[in-house]
Amino acid sequence: MKNITISILIPTYNEEKFIVNSLNSLLNQTIGPARYEILLIDGQSEDKTRELALEWSKNHSEINFRLIENSKKITPAAFNLGLENARGQFITLFGGHSTVKKDFLDKISDTFDKHPEVEACGGVVHTTHSENSPDAELIAYIWQHPFGVGRGMRTPEAVQEGYANAVAKITYRKDIFQTIGCFDELFVRNQDNDMNYRLLKNGGKIWLNPEIETTYYSRPTVTKMLKTAFYNSYFHSLFLKKHRVIPGIKYMIPAAFSLTFIFLFLMALLSLLGFFAFVTLVFVYVTAAVLSSLSFRRKKPRGFYFKMPLFFFGLHFIYGLGFIVGFLQFFVIKKKQIRSTLVKSR
Repeated sequence: MKNITISILIPTYNEEKFIVNSLNSLLNQTIGPARYEILLIDGQSEDKTRELALEWSKNHSEINFRLIENSKKITPAAFNLGLENARGQFITLFGGHSTVKKDFLDKISDTFDKHPEVEACGGVVHTTHSENSPDAELIAYIWQHPFGVGRGMRTPEAVQEGYANAVAKITYRKDIFQTIGCFDELFVRNQDNDMNYRLLKNGGKIWLNPEIETTYYSRPTVTKMLKTAFYNSYFHSLFLKKHRVIPGIKYMIPAAFSLTFIFLFLMALLSLLGFFAFVTLVFVYVTAAVLSSLSFRRKKPRGFYFKMPLFFFGLHFIYGLGFIVGFLQFFVIKKKQIRSTLVKSR
Protein backbone atom coordinates (compact mmCIF):
# COMPACT_ATOMS: atom_id res chain seq x y z
CA MET A 1 0.00 0.00 0.00
CA LYS A 2 2.94 2.32 0.52
CA ASN A 3 3.39 2.50 -3.26
CA ILE A 4 -0.12 3.63 -4.11
CA THR A 5 -0.56 6.40 -6.64
CA ILE A 6 -3.11 9.15 -6.21
CA SER A 7 -4.81 11.34 -8.80
CA ILE A 8 -5.94 14.68 -7.36
CA LEU A 9 -8.90 16.18 -9.24
CA ILE A 10 -9.36 19.96 -8.98
CA PRO A 11 -12.43 21.44 -10.72
CA THR A 12 -12.05 25.20 -11.21
CA TYR A 13 -13.90 28.21 -12.49
CA ASN A 14 -12.47 31.71 -11.98
CA GLU A 15 -10.17 30.78 -9.10
CA GLU A 16 -7.30 33.16 -9.87
CA LYS A 17 -7.23 34.43 -6.26
CA PHE A 18 -6.78 30.98 -4.77
CA ILE A 19 -5.45 28.47 -7.28
CA VAL A 20 -1.73 29.12 -6.74
CA ASN A 21 -2.08 28.72 -2.98
CA SER A 22 -4.02 25.49 -3.47
CA LEU A 23 -1.40 24.10 -5.83
CA ASN A 24 1.46 25.24 -3.59
CA SER A 25 -0.02 23.30 -0.69
CA LEU A 26 0.29 20.14 -2.80
CA LEU A 27 4.01 20.72 -3.30
CA ASN A 28 6.59 18.77 -1.30
CA GLN A 29 4.09 16.19 -0.11
CA THR A 30 5.83 13.65 2.08
CA ILE A 31 4.89 10.74 -0.18
CA GLY A 32 7.00 12.17 -3.01
CA PRO A 33 5.99 13.59 -6.42
CA ALA A 34 6.29 10.26 -8.24
CA ARG A 35 3.29 8.93 -6.35
CA TYR A 36 0.68 11.52 -7.24
CA GLU A 37 -0.59 13.64 -10.09
CA ILE A 38 -2.68 16.81 -10.25
CA LEU A 39 -5.48 17.12 -12.79
CA LEU A 40 -6.88 20.63 -12.97
CA ILE A 41 -10.21 20.46 -14.81
CA ASP A 42 -11.16 24.00 -15.73
CA GLY A 43 -14.68 25.10 -16.62
CA GLN A 44 -13.52 27.68 -19.17
CA SER A 45 -12.50 30.30 -16.63
CA GLU A 46 -12.81 33.91 -17.70
CA ASP A 47 -9.99 35.12 -15.44
CA LYS A 48 -6.34 34.06 -15.17
CA THR A 49 -6.92 30.69 -13.52
CA ARG A 50 -5.59 28.67 -16.46
CA GLU A 51 -2.60 30.93 -17.09
CA LEU A 52 -1.58 30.91 -13.44
CA ALA A 53 -1.93 27.14 -13.22
CA LEU A 54 0.15 26.54 -16.36
CA GLU A 55 2.82 28.96 -15.15
CA TRP A 56 2.89 27.17 -11.82
CA SER A 57 3.30 23.85 -13.62
CA LYS A 58 6.28 25.16 -15.61
CA ASN A 59 7.95 26.29 -12.39
CA HIS A 60 7.36 22.90 -10.76
CA SER A 61 8.12 20.39 -13.48
CA GLU A 62 8.70 17.65 -10.89
CA ILE A 63 4.93 17.51 -10.33
CA ASN A 64 2.80 15.45 -12.70
CA PHE A 65 0.30 18.12 -13.77
CA ARG A 66 -2.33 18.21 -16.51
CA LEU A 67 -4.86 20.85 -17.48
CA ILE A 68 -8.14 19.51 -18.86
CA GLU A 69 -10.93 21.61 -20.39
CA ASN A 70 -14.40 21.15 -18.98
CA SER A 71 -16.81 22.46 -21.61
CA LYS A 72 -19.87 21.61 -19.47
CA LYS A 73 -18.60 23.98 -16.77
CA ILE A 74 -20.08 22.04 -13.84
CA THR A 75 -18.32 20.16 -11.06
CA PRO A 76 -19.63 16.60 -11.63
CA ALA A 77 -18.64 16.80 -15.29
CA ALA A 78 -15.18 17.90 -14.17
CA PHE A 79 -14.89 14.89 -11.87
CA ASN A 80 -16.00 12.54 -14.63
CA LEU A 81 -13.38 13.98 -16.96
CA GLY A 82 -10.87 13.48 -14.20
CA LEU A 83 -11.87 9.84 -13.82
CA GLU A 84 -11.42 9.29 -17.56
CA ASN A 85 -7.91 10.75 -17.49
CA ALA A 86 -6.65 9.68 -14.08
CA ARG A 87 -3.69 7.31 -13.94
CA GLY A 88 -3.66 6.78 -10.19
CA GLN A 89 -5.11 3.89 -8.22
CA PHE A 90 -6.90 6.34 -5.96
CA ILE A 91 -8.95 9.45 -6.74
CA THR A 92 -8.95 12.50 -4.45
CA LEU A 93 -11.61 15.17 -4.89
CA PHE A 94 -9.98 18.52 -4.18
CA GLY A 95 -10.92 22.16 -4.71
CA GLY A 96 -9.41 25.43 -5.79
CA HIS A 97 -10.60 27.10 -2.56
CA SER A 98 -8.65 24.74 -0.28
CA THR A 99 -5.16 24.09 1.04
CA VAL A 100 -3.62 21.15 2.88
CA LYS A 101 -0.57 20.27 4.95
CA LYS A 102 2.45 18.43 3.56
CA ASP A 103 1.36 15.12 5.09
CA PHE A 104 -2.12 15.24 3.51
CA LEU A 105 -1.51 12.50 0.95
CA ASP A 106 0.61 10.50 3.39
CA LYS A 107 -2.29 10.43 5.86
CA ILE A 108 -4.58 9.19 3.10
CA SER A 109 -2.10 6.45 2.18
CA ASP A 110 -1.73 5.40 5.83
CA THR A 111 -5.50 5.28 6.29
CA PHE A 112 -5.97 2.88 3.39
CA ASP A 113 -3.03 0.87 4.67
CA LYS A 114 -4.58 0.54 8.14
CA HIS A 115 -8.12 -0.02 6.84
CA PRO A 116 -7.96 -2.19 3.72
CA GLU A 117 -11.69 -2.92 4.09
CA VAL A 118 -12.74 0.64 3.15
CA GLU A 119 -13.38 1.94 -0.36
CA ALA A 120 -12.95 5.60 0.55
CA CYS A 121 -11.56 7.87 3.23
CA GLY A 122 -11.27 11.52 4.10
CA GLY A 123 -11.04 13.92 6.98
CA VAL A 124 -12.17 17.23 8.40
CA VAL A 125 -12.16 20.80 7.18
CA HIS A 126 -11.06 23.96 8.99
CA THR A 127 -12.80 27.06 7.66
CA THR A 128 -11.04 30.40 7.47
CA HIS A 129 -11.35 33.65 5.52
CA SER A 130 -9.26 35.07 2.70
CA GLU A 131 -10.16 38.73 3.02
CA ASN A 132 -9.43 40.98 5.98
CA SER A 133 -12.97 42.21 6.54
CA PRO A 134 -15.45 41.81 9.42
CA ASP A 135 -18.02 40.11 7.17
CA ALA A 136 -15.48 37.56 5.91
CA GLU A 137 -14.51 36.69 9.49
CA LEU A 138 -18.15 36.31 10.51
CA ILE A 139 -18.89 34.05 7.55
CA ALA A 140 -15.91 31.81 8.30
CA TYR A 141 -17.00 31.57 11.93
CA ILE A 142 -20.55 30.59 10.97
CA TRP A 143 -19.36 27.87 8.55
CA GLN A 144 -17.51 26.08 11.35
CA HIS A 145 -19.96 26.56 14.22
CA PRO A 146 -22.37 23.74 15.17
CA PHE A 147 -25.29 26.20 15.31
CA GLY A 148 -24.44 27.30 11.78
CA VAL A 149 -23.83 23.98 10.02
CA GLY A 150 -24.50 21.25 12.59
CA ARG A 151 -21.95 18.79 13.92
CA GLY A 152 -19.82 16.97 11.40
CA MET A 153 -16.70 17.27 9.31
CA ARG A 154 -16.97 21.10 9.34
CA THR A 155 -16.74 21.11 13.15
CA PRO A 156 -13.47 19.19 13.66
CA GLU A 157 -13.48 19.42 17.46
CA ALA A 158 -16.65 17.28 17.53
CA VAL A 159 -15.42 14.57 15.14
CA GLN A 160 -14.22 11.11 16.08
CA GLU A 161 -12.36 8.65 13.88
CA GLY A 162 -14.41 5.83 12.42
CA TYR A 163 -16.86 4.83 9.71
CA ALA A 164 -18.83 7.74 8.27
CA ASN A 165 -21.34 8.76 5.61
CA ALA A 166 -19.48 11.92 4.59
CA VAL A 167 -15.92 13.21 4.88
CA ALA A 168 -13.98 16.23 3.67
CA LYS A 169 -11.80 15.92 0.54
CA ILE A 170 -12.73 12.30 0.01
CA THR A 171 -10.41 9.81 -1.72
CA TYR A 172 -11.87 6.77 -3.50
CA ARG A 173 -10.37 3.57 -4.77
CA LYS A 174 -10.56 4.10 -8.52
CA ASP A 175 -11.87 0.62 -9.27
CA ILE A 176 -15.09 1.23 -7.31
CA PHE A 177 -16.36 3.46 -10.12
CA GLN A 178 -16.52 0.42 -12.38
CA THR A 179 -19.12 -0.98 -9.99
CA ILE A 180 -21.18 2.04 -8.93
CA GLY A 181 -20.71 4.26 -11.99
CA CYS A 182 -19.47 7.81 -12.46
CA PHE A 183 -20.77 11.06 -10.97
CA ASP A 184 -24.38 11.94 -11.71
CA GLU A 185 -24.19 15.21 -13.63
CA LEU A 186 -27.69 16.23 -12.56
CA PHE A 187 -26.09 17.02 -9.20
CA VAL A 188 -24.46 20.33 -10.05
CA ARG A 189 -23.86 20.51 -6.30
CA ASN A 190 -23.68 17.72 -3.70
CA GLN A 191 -22.49 15.18 -6.25
CA ASP A 192 -20.26 13.63 -3.59
CA ASN A 193 -23.28 12.99 -1.33
CA ASP A 194 -24.97 11.12 -4.17
CA MET A 195 -21.80 9.15 -4.90
CA ASN A 196 -21.26 8.28 -1.23
CA TYR A 197 -24.82 7.07 -0.83
CA ARG A 198 -24.47 4.81 -3.86
CA LEU A 199 -21.17 3.51 -2.49
CA LEU A 200 -22.64 2.72 0.93
CA LYS A 201 -25.77 1.20 -0.58
CA ASN A 202 -23.53 -1.10 -2.60
CA GLY A 203 -21.90 -2.34 0.60
CA GLY A 204 -18.87 -0.05 0.53
CA LYS A 205 -17.36 1.67 3.54
CA ILE A 206 -16.01 5.17 4.17
CA TRP A 207 -13.49 5.97 6.90
CA LEU A 208 -13.15 9.37 8.56
CA ASN A 209 -9.65 10.18 9.81
CA PRO A 210 -9.51 13.58 11.62
CA GLU A 211 -5.77 13.72 10.89
CA ILE A 212 -6.60 14.23 7.19
CA GLU A 213 -7.06 17.99 7.47
CA THR A 214 -8.08 20.58 4.92
CA THR A 215 -8.34 24.35 5.20
CA TYR A 216 -11.23 25.88 3.26
CA TYR A 217 -11.44 29.57 2.42
CA SER A 218 -15.09 30.54 2.71
CA ARG A 219 -16.85 32.92 0.36
CA PRO A 220 -16.01 36.47 1.49
CA THR A 221 -19.39 38.19 1.04
CA VAL A 222 -22.86 37.61 2.42
CA THR A 223 -24.31 37.37 -1.09
CA LYS A 224 -21.93 34.57 -2.08
CA MET A 225 -22.49 32.79 1.22
CA LEU A 226 -26.25 32.81 0.69
CA LYS A 227 -25.98 31.63 -2.93
CA THR A 228 -23.78 28.74 -1.82
CA ALA A 229 -26.23 27.82 0.94
CA PHE A 230 -29.25 28.00 -1.36
CA TYR A 231 -27.86 25.75 -4.07
CA ASN A 232 -26.31 23.25 -1.65
CA SER A 233 -29.73 22.76 -0.07
CA TYR A 234 -31.54 22.86 -3.40
CA PHE A 235 -29.72 19.74 -4.52
CA HIS A 236 -30.53 17.92 -1.29
CA SER A 237 -34.09 17.87 -2.60
CA LEU A 238 -32.83 16.23 -5.80
CA PHE A 239 -31.14 13.61 -3.61
CA LEU A 240 -34.52 12.95 -1.97
CA LYS A 241 -36.16 12.75 -5.40
CA LYS A 242 -33.62 10.28 -6.75
CA HIS A 243 -33.11 7.99 -3.77
CA ARG A 244 -36.38 8.46 -1.85
CA VAL A 245 -34.26 8.84 1.26
CA ILE A 246 -33.87 11.91 3.48
CA PRO A 247 -30.23 13.03 3.03
CA GLY A 248 -29.89 13.74 6.76
CA ILE A 249 -31.92 15.22 9.62
CA LYS A 250 -29.59 18.20 10.00
CA TYR A 251 -30.28 19.13 6.37
CA MET A 252 -34.04 19.08 7.00
CA ILE A 253 -34.03 21.30 10.10
CA PRO A 254 -33.47 24.57 8.15
CA ALA A 255 -36.32 23.69 5.79
CA ALA A 256 -38.62 23.10 8.77
CA PHE A 257 -37.46 26.38 10.29
CA SER A 258 -38.07 28.35 7.08
CA LEU A 259 -41.53 26.86 6.63
CA THR A 260 -42.43 27.59 10.25
CA PHE A 261 -41.09 31.13 10.00
CA ILE A 262 -43.08 31.88 6.85
CA PHE A 263 -46.26 30.27 8.22
CA LEU A 264 -46.13 32.11 11.56
CA PHE A 265 -45.30 35.39 9.84
CA LEU A 266 -48.44 35.07 7.73
CA MET A 267 -50.45 34.05 10.79
CA ALA A 268 -49.14 37.09 12.64
CA LEU A 269 -50.76 39.28 10.02
CA LEU A 270 -54.13 37.60 10.60
CA SER A 271 -54.46 37.04 14.34
CA LEU A 272 -53.12 38.06 17.73
CA LEU A 273 -52.33 34.43 18.56
CA GLY A 274 -50.29 34.17 15.37
CA PHE A 275 -48.47 37.37 16.29
CA PHE A 276 -47.44 36.04 19.70
CA ALA A 277 -46.38 32.71 18.18
CA PHE A 278 -44.23 34.52 15.64
CA VAL A 279 -42.66 36.76 18.29
CA THR A 280 -41.91 33.69 20.41
CA LEU A 281 -40.18 31.97 17.50
CA VAL A 282 -38.08 35.08 16.80
CA PHE A 283 -37.15 35.43 20.48
CA VAL A 284 -36.08 31.80 20.82
CA TYR A 285 -34.06 31.96 17.61
CA VAL A 286 -32.33 35.23 18.43
CA THR A 287 -31.45 33.93 21.90
CA ALA A 288 -29.86 30.81 20.41
CA ALA A 289 -28.00 32.87 17.80
CA VAL A 290 -26.66 35.31 20.40
CA LEU A 291 -25.49 32.51 22.69
CA SER A 292 -23.81 30.80 19.74
CA SER A 293 -21.99 34.05 18.95
CA LEU A 294 -20.40 34.54 22.36
CA SER A 295 -17.11 32.83 21.53
CA PHE A 296 -16.68 35.10 18.51
CA ARG A 297 -17.55 38.15 20.60
CA ARG A 298 -14.65 37.39 22.94
CA LYS A 299 -12.27 37.59 19.97
CA LYS A 300 -13.95 40.47 18.12
CA PRO A 301 -16.06 42.49 20.55
CA ARG A 302 -17.08 45.13 18.02
CA GLY A 303 -19.65 44.54 15.29
CA PHE A 304 -21.11 41.55 17.12
CA TYR A 305 -24.56 42.44 18.38
CA PHE A 306 -26.37 43.06 15.12
CA LYS A 307 -24.52 41.21 12.39
CA MET A 308 -23.91 37.79 13.87
CA PRO A 309 -27.55 36.79 14.58
CA LEU A 310 -28.54 38.23 11.19
CA PHE A 311 -25.86 36.17 9.43
CA PHE A 312 -26.99 33.02 11.23
CA PHE A 313 -30.59 33.74 10.27
CA GLY A 314 -29.69 34.44 6.66
CA LEU A 315 -27.78 31.17 6.36
CA HIS A 316 -30.53 29.08 7.96
CA PHE A 317 -33.47 30.72 6.22
CA ILE A 318 -31.92 30.67 2.74
CA TYR A 319 -30.64 27.12 3.23
CA GLY A 320 -34.15 26.04 4.18
CA LEU A 321 -35.64 28.01 1.30
CA GLY A 322 -33.30 26.25 -1.15
CA PHE A 323 -34.66 22.86 -0.13
CA ILE A 324 -38.26 24.09 -0.32
CA VAL A 325 -37.77 25.52 -3.83
CA GLY A 326 -36.01 22.35 -4.95
CA PHE A 327 -38.77 20.19 -3.48
CA LEU A 328 -41.42 22.16 -5.34
CA GLN A 329 -39.51 21.96 -8.61
CA PHE A 330 -38.54 18.29 -8.43
CA PHE A 331 -41.71 16.88 -6.85
CA VAL A 332 -44.48 19.29 -7.88
CA ILE A 333 -43.35 20.85 -11.14
CA LYS A 334 -41.24 17.74 -11.80
CA LYS A 335 -38.38 19.66 -13.33
CA LYS A 336 -35.28 17.54 -13.83
CA GLN A 337 -32.63 20.03 -12.76
CA ILE A 338 -31.50 23.64 -12.72
CA ARG A 339 -28.81 25.16 -14.89
CA SER A 340 -27.26 28.41 -13.77
CA THR A 341 -24.02 30.35 -14.00
CA LEU A 342 -24.21 30.48 -10.20
CA VAL A 343 -23.45 26.77 -9.89
CA LYS A 344 -20.45 26.31 -12.17
CA SER A 345 -17.38 24.32 -11.19
CA ARG A 346 -15.93 25.70 -7.98
